[in-house]
Amino acid sequence: MSVDFVDIYYKFYDISIIRYKVIKYSVIDSNNIIIDYFEENELDKYLANNKHCNKMLTIDKSLYLQDILKCYNYSIDKIIDQLTKDFPRSLVYINKTLMTSLDQYMNILKKYKSINTEYNIDLYHLLLLLCNQSSYYATYNYFHKKYSDIANDILVTSSNSKREIEYDTNALKVSIKTDLEIKNINNNKIVSIIHTVLYITMNEANVKLLWIKKDNN
Repeated sequence: MSVDFVDIYYKFYDISIIRYKVIKYSVIDSNNIIIDYFEENELDKYLANNKHCNKMLTIDKSLYLQDILKCYNYSIDKIIDQLTKDFPRSLVYINKTLMTSLDQYMNILKKYKSINTEYNIDLYHLLLLLCNQSSYYATYNYFHKKYSDIANDILVTSSNSKREIEYDTNALKVSIKTDLEIKNINNNKIVSIIHTVLYITMNEANVKLLWIKKDNN
């Protein structure tokens, strides 16, 4: 049984480390080309007149990774323990090849075990960490704050679709895809679906969150 994003959110909320920093907003066209940067209020005005565009949010990578690591108290044993639970809940790819077992996945990434990082953990275990459901916390937290309206029974929740995690070992890039639902919990009706993808590139300073929000008519 999957852990809901709400569970992840409150786990982080309880230890007061939800603090990722929004650096800037931008707009991308249908070919995923960045075409401009906007302040948040200006972005919404632009998107109101350009419905075909998606949104992109840039997050400080160091804060993002440190917050997740703090959830495990930087313990490799805790990361691995959670990985054994979360790996079967996602579709995991390395260089476009679907991983069919946890051993296969871990063995391919083991070559990064000797590479140190600034996060007091080697690159191998940092890559494993991103397979855990805690890597979704920034995505869920952002949309929970943006769209949940408890007073009117509107809540952002995870969907039943499987999450996808893709590793590109050539670029040392991880993409984390998931769908969220904006739901009326009073009548259980899905108001909107948000298709999201989070990009973490190890040699870049920021994490990129892209999304498309589709309303149900």
